[in-house]
Amino acid sequence: MSTRRIAPPGAAGRQRQHGAFAIFVAIAMVVLLGALGLALDGGRLLSNKSELQSAADACALAAATELVCEAGDASCLSRAAKRGVNLANRNKMDLQSKSVAITENDVTFSTSSNGTFDKSQNASRYAKCTIKPSTIAPAFLSVLGINSMQAQAVAVATLSGGQNMCTNAPIAVCSGPTYTKGQWLTEAYADKKGTLGGTVFKWALLSGKGGASTIAAGLSSNDNTCAGKGDPVTFPGVASGVSDEYNSRFGLYKSASTDLTLSTTPMPDKTGYAYPTASIPLNATNAYDDYLVQRASNTPFSKAAYVDQSGGKSFSNSAYKKIATTSELQTYGRDRRILTLIVADCNSAAPKVTDSACVLMLNPMDNGNGANSTPLYLQYLGKPGTSGTPCQISGLPDPSGSGIGNSVATLVN
Repeated sequence: MSTRRIAPPGAAGRQRQHGAFAIFVAIAMVVLLGALGLALDGGRLLSNKSELQSAADACALAAATELVCEAGDASCLSRAAKRGVNLANRNKMDLQSKSVAITENDVTFSTSSNGTFDKSQNASRYAKCTIKPSTIAPAFLSVLGINSMQAQAVAVATLSGGQNMCTNAPIAVCSGPTYTKGQWLTEAYADKKGTLGGTVFKWALLSGKGGASTIAAGLSSNDNTCAGKGDPVTFPGVASGVSDEYNSRFGLYKSASTDLTLSTTPMPDKTGYAYPTASIPLNATNAYDDYLVQRASNTPFSKAAYVDQSGGKSFSNSAYKKIATTSELQTYGRDRRILTLIVADCNSAAPKVTDSACVLMLNPMDNGNGANSTPLYLQYLGKPGTSGTPCQISGLPDPSGSGIGNSVATLVN
């Protein structure tokens, strides 16, 4: 006798419902994983985009700071690209787990923001960094068939005049004359005008009252006092007793036991070579060009090479028992003779900052800046923010692009 099971009423329907529920659960899981993927993988993609953009911004800003190329300097753009890559590669991506990959080929330059970017335009004023697409494997979006995501970034930066500027010596160039690049300037004080007459500069303070000790402190350090157009200026007059601090920038020290390893010792420039010389006479426009040659070889101060041409006065370095050597200038030398200075109305009863200037210190100070000493000379190198001006970058960018300050790198894209 056969036995037949009779399914209870509704059993087949329940089985069909179980199958439909499984399909619903599967669909719901896909939807949930997709939503989770959009949240987590999408957030990861945005995080990578932000990290790469930060790297591209750093690259472009760093490269732009080098765009003060001298005419004929074939390696200028290469240096700018290297600096940009160096800064960019310090950044991380993918939740700070991987290094950013960018090469010098990814850094290009142009003379205008909408021009052609390449590596052939030495007069470029814009730097562009492109971080190529980086593939990211999603953790959840693969269930929707998305097996890879890509993040990339581009940034463009340029140099513009700052809304303020920061000096690195307590000196002001007197306004009035239209200075030309390469022109020599002398002190404004009656006994020091020498043969250059009215092209003058003065000791100056931006921080209010002060005298020789304040001037000396500013010369010993890098001053780093920031000013804007219209800020008041104080002229303390002839500053006696500041020659030691001034001459330290040429690697001249009175104590034979001066230790350049000490943080309290004023650091020299990378060369102490002074002007005028037999081959670079008074007011020669190529003093800065020769300075670059001497700086590259860390040439020390040479009394034999330094030729005074101020009408019978002569520089004596007998008081300076230590002259920084080539090795010391190479090890401890800094950019101490290229100065960013304020321009002010020296004849006004209430002098104010009117502009800024980039200059080169040409010679050391003699006999405490007294009446029998040689004149001090500076060479005018141009207005900060213009092409070919070597002044260091500092200050705040001026959105209008017409600020008085020295060149400041700022993003434009």
